[in-house]
Amino acid sequence: MTPPGPAAPPAPAGPPTRAQPLEALRGVAALAVLLGHVLWAGPALDPHYRPSGPWLLVPPGHLSVLVFFMLSGYVIGLTNAAPLATGPARWHYLRKRLVRLYPLYLVALALTAAVSAGYYAAASGREVAGWLTFLQGLAVAVPARNPPLWSLPYELGYYVLFMLVSARRWRAGWVAAAGLLLGLAGTALRVQPVALVAVAYGAVFWFAGLALARRPARSGPPPYGNMLAFLLLFLCYQRLNLGYTLLQAAHLDLDERQFSYFERPIVFSHLSALLLGGPLLASFAQRTLPGQRWLTLAAFAVPGLYLLGYGATGHLATPRVGSPVLLAAVLYALAAAAGLARHWLRPVGEAVLRRLAPLGGISYGIYIIHYPLLCLAHQVPGFSGTAATFSGTAATFAGRLVAYLAVVLAVSWLLERRWQPWLRRWLLPAGPQAGR
Repeated sequence: MTPPGPAAPPAPAGPPTRAQPLEALRGVAALAVLLGHVLWAGPALDPHYRPSGPWLLVPPGHLSVLVFFMLSGYVIGLTNAAPLATGPARWHYLRKRLVRLYPLYLVALALTAAVSAGYYAAASGREVAGWLTFLQGLAVAVPARNPPLWSLPYELGYYVLFMLVSARRWRAGWVAAAGLLLGLAGTALRVQPVALVAVAYGAVFWFAGLALARRPARSGPPPYGNMLAFLLLFLCYQRLNLGYTLLQAAHLDLDERQFSYFERPIVFSHLSALLLGGPLLASFAQRTLPGQRWLTLAAFAVPGLYLLGYGATGHLATPRVGSPVLLAAVLYALAAAAGLARHWLRPVGEAVLRRLAPLGGISYGIYIIHYPLLCLAHQVPGFSGTAATFSGTAATFAGRLVAYLAVVLAVSWLLERRWQPWLRRWLLPAGPQAGR
């Protein structure tokens, strides 16, 4: 997802600010979603070649969306600390959120509809009406040529629920717990539409982020070395998440054989991501968290335990094609090493995060337009590998990937850094800019 969530307050050039690590995390997560579709779940970037093999990484695309929800709740809580207790305050808040969300969403829908009509099947009037009113995944199908848009109705729903939580001054942790209970009850009762179960589980992540915004700020210099270690762990965690496997054993998920993916995009087992998301976001947001040291150790231990079990079965000695765990294992080793050497790596972490921070400013654009652009790239006939040799086909894929990334980043930059600010000044001439 980027998710549709608000960006952290913009960081000026010069010395690093507290917002830069969050923007870096947001940008990396948006690229992870993009690469997940390029390498695994989307149309082939090169129609004649797709990377494969044991060294292929599984990008943390779905984990990124869950982290986006936590980031969104955190930033909304940070930029709306005063209770939304009056009608004008609630309207101003909601107007800011819609101005942030909807104009770029319309651009993404227009591009999606054009790609569908030009190369695939045109959308029906009912589908378009449902997309315009954020009913994808609930009343109409999620756009086939832009599946990341499934998360936007969730985000909008959490924005609206936040107004009630803020006005009533409810504790965010209790709201997250209520989301968990509602998800479990909805699974047991098979509520319709079943996507409401996913909405409830997603609220656990969103309001956990909101709860973190209420925690005290961390004193002392930013832990850039620790952030670097967490960033490396984030990149390999989805592939090595032993917690997901253990929670699946509880049989509390909606049956994937009965429901499509977008009816159940978030299930009970995905709550295992909280073990990483809590200490990761606390580190990047520079907030204190109860038991933070032990949670951090547990988050780093989970992939290690997975690899121990994986190695005990002999898979590491004889990796199978299509079982890409080796690159994840390398990233995990680097994450563990960076965690141990976090004090010495502080300058390196600071430099890395500073350079990644600009991606956060265009992450929403990356998130909502990369998939239809991937569909277009798939249709480009030239510079496509046809030979069976690795060097020939890998070269065309690499060339296409560089060109594709350049187009996505350029379009996202134009939308986020040129068009969106102008539109915001026009629609919110007297409104504050914090939280975008």
